[in-house]
Amino acid sequence: MLIVDDERRYVDANPAASLFLRLPHEEICKLRIDDVTPPQLRPGLDALWVEFLQGRSSGEVMDALAWDFHMPDGTSVTVDLCSTVNFRPGRHLAIVVFPPARTLNERLAQTRVPDSHVLTKREREVLTLVALGNTGVQIAEQLYISPATVQTHMANTLSKLGAKNRAHGIAIALQNGELALGDEPPGVRLLDCERAQTNP
Repeated sequence: MLIVDDERRYVDANPAASLFLRLPHEEICKLRIDDVTPPQLRPGLDALWVEFLQGRSSGEVMDALAWDFHMPDGTSVTVDLCSTVNFRPGRHLAIVVFPPARTLNERLAQTRVPDSHVLTKREREVLTLVALGNTGVQIAEQLYISPATVQTHMANTLSKLGAKNRAHGIAIALQNGELALGDEPPGVRLLDCERAQTNP
């Protein structure tokens, strides 16, 4: 999961994104979307960005699309990319699923439940905390439950959503309205790079 500002700068990333990009958090926060966009697409990136920002309602999740990530080491990696504009004012969310799920869009469509929640309140709390980069132990401490209970909630969540992994589960939950990252549980905050730099 990566968070970008209006200027296409990365301002936060969860630990999975650091593993995927093979960069520490502080190095990711020095990158812009331009840096991971294939060189042949960069000339049209300004127009694509304007279309992304203006063409969607705040919080609307874009269906997964295949995207080639231009990795910092120069290699290219194909991923499934889900994104949402303004999940917070001036903050845009990208969820990278690797390896890509070829039928991700179909699975998202099959699991949409527009009029009711399939997850319990506790399952939504756990998934929100996972999406914000917390470990199982951290989630257990914040919710006053055991790490084993956290694992049980995650297993039940992924099963109910028909998700193949946590990132896929977050994408489905955002698409279904099960998850709204602007309303995280009390005491939870993103590891925003700008705050980290001003408060070492």
